[in-house]
Amino acid sequence: MNKHPENPPTVLIVNDDQVALDLLRDLLEPEGYKVFAAQSAQRALEIASTFRTDIVICDVVMPEMDGIELCRRLKKDPNTSATPVLLVSALRKEDAALREGFAAGADDYIEIPFRHEKLLVTVARLAERHRVERRYRDIVEQAVDIIYTSDIDGRITSINEAGARFFGRPAFELIGRPLSVLIGDEAAAGEIAQIQNIKSFEPIRFTNCLKNALGELRYLEGIVSLERDSHGAFLGVRGVVRDVTDQQTTEQALRASETRYRVVAETASDAIITIDESTNIVFANPATEKIFGYPLSEIIGTSLTKLVPDYSSHIYSLGKTGHDDVSQTQVQCKVVGIPGLHRDGHEVPLEISFGQMFADGKPVFTAVARDVTERQRAEAALQKQNEEYRILFESNPCPMYVCAEGSLEFLAVNEAAVNHYGYSREEFLGMTVLDIRPPEDIPELLSYLAEHPERNDEAGSWKHRKKDGSVIDVDVNWQKLDFGGRPAYMVMANDITEQKQVEIAMRESEERYRELFENANDIIYTIDLAGNFTSLNQTGERVTGYTQAEALSMNLTQVVAPNQLAIVRENLARKIESEDTSSVYETEIITRSGRHLPLELSSRLIYQGGKPVGVQGIARDISARKGAEDALRDSEEKFRSIVETTNEWIWAIDLEGNHTYTNPAIEHILGYKTEEILGTNVLDFVHPEDRGVLAKLLKRRIREERGWTGLALRWKHKHEGYRSSG
Repeated sequence: MNKHPENPPTVLIVNDDQVALDLLRDLLEPEGYKVFAAQSAQRALEIASTFRTDIVICDVVMPEMDGIELCRRLKKDPNTSATPVLLVSALRKEDAALREGFAAGADDYIEIPFRHEKLLVTVARLAERHRVERRYRDIVEQAVDIIYTSDIDGRITSINEAGARFFGRPAFELIGRPLSVLIGDEAAAGEIAQIQNIKSFEPIRFTNCLKNALGELRYLEGIVSLERDSHGAFLGVRGVVRDVTDQQTTEQALRASETRYRVVAETASDAIITIDESTNIVFANPATEKIFGYPLSEIIGTSLTKLVPDYSSHIYSLGKTGHDDVSQTQVQCKVVGIPGLHRDGHEVPLEISFGQMFADGKPVFTAVARDVTERQRAEAALQKQNEEYRILFESNPCPMYVCAEGSLEFLAVNEAAVNHYGYSREEFLGMTVLDIRPPEDIPELLSYLAEHPERNDEAGSWKHRKKDGSVIDVDVNWQKLDFGGRPAYMVMANDITEQKQVEIAMRESEERYRELFENANDIIYTIDLAGNFTSLNQTGERVTGYTQAEALSMNLTQVVAPNQLAIVRENLARKIESEDTSSVYETEIITRSGRHLPLELSSRLIYQGGKPVGVQGIARDISARKGAEDALRDSEEKFRSIVETTNEWIWAIDLEGNHTYTNPAIEHILGYKTEEILGTNVLDFVHPEDRGVLAKLLKRRIREERGWTGLALRWKHKHEGYRSSG
């Protein structure tokens, strides 16, 4: 053994004979052990409760409390139950004494007199075994996944800190309790029955939905396997459970996005047509049938020329701009007027917008066609009427104001600003923007204005001061405009004080718990500074396909994908040179079966004697998350392509009738930009004679939770009076 270890094992010697104590101390201390001595069992219990020991060497025959009873108490205490106990005796050498000692939990038994070499070998073996077991217990306790063991009847025999934290109860309270206490009677009964019927060595996978200690509903995915000895006899049940709530949430968002896409396509009054590279129609919605007179069965698979003979030049120009660039997920062209051909032979005046996107690397074209027959008939009868922009300004729920570009004096404020800041409109008009700024922020504001001559900007977070002296955080957006012949800024200031307070609280919370979660992944491994594996956990074996024995003969470069080797080597070199304690990055490995597996990697340096000797890493399989994210982006691109390219006005309002969304078609239809509509009330844009009808309809449809179609209303155009639209 090393005569001068840097972190020596600790030995507690218990013997009522001082001579025997001195003998054992003289044997062990030269071997590098740190020795504590106790002449009574009671004193030994006090030392064991104060200092962490790696082995207890105890005489069997002692007054008051003998060594076997001391061993029994040490094994019963959770803090010392894992500490090896070596019993020695010169008086009790019979087999019954050995059996009684082992029954009390002793790890070995040596008779006195003994050979010094035998004692030293036994002590070294038990101490090293204890230190290895303690190191792996620490790894299990630091894992982010819930790790537990139970007997065949579902009674918990161990559970790590992640499990105790999830269920909000200390681990010692859960040990010995039935599984039903954690997951409910029905789920526990099903899992226990399935385990008891296992005939093979294959693990069982399961999914549960449980509430954690905070009452939050969480989706859990677990793997349960049986522990068997070398003869196949059952030893216990081992389970690893992962919180997959984020993955479930992403999948639900994907399904919701696809549902929105289907609803828009099926309910739109415009014809939505998708064609492939050969101009054959691969999709058409029900409105196509109505506009062109053909049943869908006669449309799908035919050329678009059947419906729109003169479409080819527009598709060609669109294809030239983006046909070969698969990095562009979507290419759009402006709305064009093209005549369509009805089944009965008459022409249908259309407004069509063409869009191009790529699916599986191949271009797909989408045409959104609107029948403008009725609109063309009605446009000649509509009267031009100007609309005051102040309606949008005044009704915006967010504080807005207009200030002069040079003097920064207020020229106009909306009602929301009056209510939020506490100044009357008259008071505002006698002030400048500097009056609502903390004095210490004024130089920074003036410098910002001098450095930003552009027409508009998202200025970010600033501080404003109300009339009562309170200071608030605001998110500022501004745009230059001409106001009554004067150059001015139009500013929107959104109060984000509460949001910032929440962000600060979240950051503080994350800082408190970062240490607990920084290595929270699946595969746990260690490597030396040359990249050779020195350990690999069971999850690593399962995910990579390599056994631990195989991994210990391999280098990191043998499992990392070739295109990732430079990144991994660079990270390892930087970590060693800068002694960076931890880092997180994504990489890709190749499993034993040849499958490429994306991982999120968290690692930290392992130190020994103050010097780095290796790296410990925890890696998480992120293939499911990446797949779900890719699918979600594809679905959202399909939805966005339809909504943003349609020439039909699509809008959404809240229960008060205020606009929360409008697509770009509003500018073509009524002359407003999107930002001029958001926040305004829908009734403000309807002809006075039609408002009552729409107001009643809104109340009834909101109550019935239904939409409507076919209602013709007269809408206020920004420059041209009212226009009729259904």
